[in-house]
Amino acid sequence: MISVVIITKDSAKRLGRCLELLTDAPEVVVADTGSSDDTPQIAKSFGAKVCHIPWTQDFAEARTRAQQHARYELVMRLDDDELLRSPQGFSEVLALARSTPDGICMKRTQPSGESDMLLRVYSRKAWCWHYPVHEVLRSKFGQRLRVVDTNASWIEHRPSMRTRNYADMMLPHMGRYSDDPYMSYMHLKELLQEQRWAEALQAFRRYNNTTGGYHWHRSQADIFHGEILREIGKPTEALAVLTDPALASTRAEALHLAVEIAVDLGMNPLAVDNLRQKARALRMPLETGMSGNPQVPYVIDRTKYVDPA
Repeated sequence: MISVVIITKDSAKRLGRCLELLTDAPEVVVADTGSSDDTPQIAKSFGAKVCHIPWTQDFAEARTRAQQHARYELVMRLDDDELLRSPQGFSEVLALARSTPDGICMKRTQPSGESDMLLRVYSRKAWCWHYPVHEVLRSKFGQRLRVVDTNASWIEHRPSMRTRNYADMMLPHMGRYSDDPYMSYMHLKELLQEQRWAEALQAFRRYNNTTGGYHWHRSQADIFHGEILREIGKPTEALAVLTDPALASTRAEALHLAVEIAVDLGMNPLAVDNLRQKARALRMPLETGMSGNPQVPYVIDRTKYVDPA
């Protein structure tokens, strides 16, 4: 059996859409972190178990506290702006759970058409939450765990307006994670999204001084670097970063951005077209997912590649 666990705050306008698709889930737990609207009452009206947990500026801590209120060992993590889509309702997830995996990955789709595979159902005995923002599940004891993918079920993400500023939330934690490439990358990403270019440049340098981490974050950070340089008035330096052979030979996104900068700089049309042709020649990269199946890395912008995933 599986408990669906949702942490939320002030989601009265959207929570009902999420919960109405979970009527056949064995248990739904809604953990409220301090709503001032009717969120708890709406959750109760759908039969959800409602609990109240303190908000400490830490999503990993909130998810850990929330799952302690669940009845079952297997937990499905869901957000209040996500919808479970499945032709069979909850039955496929339950059927997979009966095969006793340590975790189940599900595809999540975005309004832009992008998608990724994320660990959504997990054993509380085998996994624990890490990081205060952009929290992730990691094996408790470092062992290799058995993860399977759903076939028909997926998560539809309908992003809501954030009630919290992630970049500023991360700042108090950066000292503790100064050598952590994941946290440094995510801070860079948040600053970039907020167009805080000078801070983003510092964050890139900090990330660049870390080692290890997720392979595809490295090339994505280089693309971010090119974007930052462009925005702070250094297009020539940006072009050099984006056309570096190590980056341009793998990431079409870098070459597409390089084309925009080259046009702005008034470069020779033949040189610009050469960049376009190189971008079109790159095939969408794949990696091995947690289940062992091939998947497109989540950082990849699929619209920049000719071949479909």
